[in-house]
Amino acid sequence: MSVRQKFKQFYHDHASAAFFTGCLIGSLIFVCIYGVRILDVTYDAWLLDSSQCEKLWDLTQHYLGWIYYRKSPWHFPIGLLDGLYSESVSILYTDSIPLFAVFFKLLSPILPETFQYFGIFGLLCYALMGGFGVLFLRRRVPYALPQLIGSAFFVLSPCLLKRTFYHTALSAHFLILAAFCLWAYREEILHSSDGRRAFFRRERTHYTLLWCLLGMSSFLINPYLTPMVFGVLACSLLQECLLRRNWIDCLTGLFIPAFATLSAGHIIGAFYGNVSAASAGLERLSFNLLQLVNPANYLLEIRDFHYLWETQNYSAFLPVLPNFSEWQEEGFSYLGLGVILMLVLCGVLSIRQAIRSRQKSAALTDHANSDSKASGRTLIVSIERKSFLFSMSIYFIVFTLLALSPQITIGTVKLLKIPYPDVIFHILSIFRSTGRFAWMLHYGLLALALLLTCHFLGAAKQGKRLLSLTLAVLLFVQITDLSPALADKHEAYTKEFADYTSPFLSFGWKILGENATQIMVCPPTGTFGLYNAPDVSCHLEHYALQYGLSLNVTYMSRDFSKAADEASAKHLQTRKNGEKHPEIIYVFLQKSTVPPAEESGLNYYEMDGFLIGTDLDLDSCPDVKPYMR
Repeated sequence: MSVRQKFKQFYHDHASAAFFTGCLIGSLIFVCIYGVRILDVTYDAWLLDSSQCEKLWDLTQHYLGWIYYRKSPWHFPIGLLDGLYSESVSILYTDSIPLFAVFFKLLSPILPETFQYFGIFGLLCYALMGGFGVLFLRRRVPYALPQLIGSAFFVLSPCLLKRTFYHTALSAHFLILAAFCLWAYREEILHSSDGRRAFFRRERTHYTLLWCLLGMSSFLINPYLTPMVFGVLACSLLQECLLRRNWIDCLTGLFIPAFATLSAGHIIGAFYGNVSAASAGLERLSFNLLQLVNPANYLLEIRDFHYLWETQNYSAFLPVLPNFSEWQEEGFSYLGLGVILMLVLCGVLSIRQAIRSRQKSAALTDHANSDSKASGRTLIVSIERKSFLFSMSIYFIVFTLLALSPQITIGTVKLLKIPYPDVIFHILSIFRSTGRFAWMLHYGLLALALLLTCHFLGAAKQGKRLLSLTLAVLLFVQITDLSPALADKHEAYTKEFADYTSPFLSFGWKILGENATQIMVCPPTGTFGLYNAPDVSCHLEHYALQYGLSLNVTYMSRDFSKAADEASAKHLQTRKNGEKHPEIIYVFLQKSTVPPAEESGLNYYEMDGFLIGTDLDLDSCPDVKPYMR
């Protein structure tokens, strides 16, 4: 037996070999797109000023969150960090991938002084996307080559491409595929080879523990992924209930993973402090019904408190279609031309098979009635198929409604607004960017298209060759179609990044930093702390790290600004009584809100475009301009 034949046999006999082969494919695709420089854990130039990548400061915020967390003492909950708010907050709110942050903080004493794990995380997302993609297709596709080609469709998903390093933690789409795999392998895990329920329920415990692990991982990477994972779990349990009516096992299989996931969230500090879970923006961050075929990707740049949008076309062939609002970029879920053509092919083949099935239905019915065993097997297959189709229909209906909520739009037209009760609206506001639930439609349709294509073409004469050739052609179309987006990503992350340059050039900043312990950004700071000025927030964090200072509010994923504004406003009131705080640097974002000097007792200065207040005298600094208020 040749080496090739031995590997082929080993691949078919061992699921782990198939999984790791898929991981290798995903890793190679990642390196082709993003290069290897960002995998250097000591290279952080691309993170210190991420506006050089895609004009957003989010990646810098994530990295600085990790730095603050690493230098903070251990607390309980273990995910708390100091220095970015007036009290400890969870690293969950800096989107710094808590699962990785905790792990590498444990290793911090042996890690280099400069250490970043975001490049590794991106590579892992692509690798696991390929691995779980192969594992999923392996359940129904007997041929190795179609499995590997099919997995590349998952790895090259436009949804994953958009999110990678744009919102880093949200690129963990492999969790969705892992949930698909658990659903696909449910029968194999839960039941013995003869189809009967396992007597000692060991398989049930094993299956539930896998869902616990998946749910906890989703929460510890980004909680947005948690309802997506549990949505797949609920559909899997629904199918089982329809088949066997074992409601107690199904409820147990839902509540135990839910409890484990919430416990993980508690340990990481998700419920610590007075943080509002709900957030504003639900009305506009929704999915548009055309976005599955719309290659328009809207890139947001925030400059001087203004929103600037740039439209990027992910397709080399299809035109950009208008959305109801640029904010619907959160619902970006373009399938790609290759997948769209695959769905069309599946539709044609389905109609063809339906016509043939009608012609043969009478003969098959007579044959089944003449054989009681065959009739029984046909009934079982029919029940399983109906239960799966019903569960899958619920999957698409629920996630479509969630993605569209609360207003249903198609193109530039708003069809209707769903009048949710306040309690439902509040729950949905926890996941305000509901458009992201369109990822479930994207991956559901992609998985369905691949399975149907393999089902129809694999059963034909020369099925393996025909299937492999068809998938290869469609993959070529997909890559060619996405070439503009792939090229943009490649250019953004493989170029030579400039070193971070602080805008705080005046000598006055050095005097302030050496004499202060805190930076107080004074009200009003706006929604999400410094959400409307993420660059200012990141610059202040850099400056605070340089001099060992703390801040009262920064740019985070949840709204801390209200409490911070109330506290700083109360503090400014106390200064009217003559209190002095030379240890505080007061930063004012709006000149109209600066209190008169005779009330606050502060000296006001303009330095490098920033308006600050201090009890120190900086009049002797030549590059500091006094500000009269």
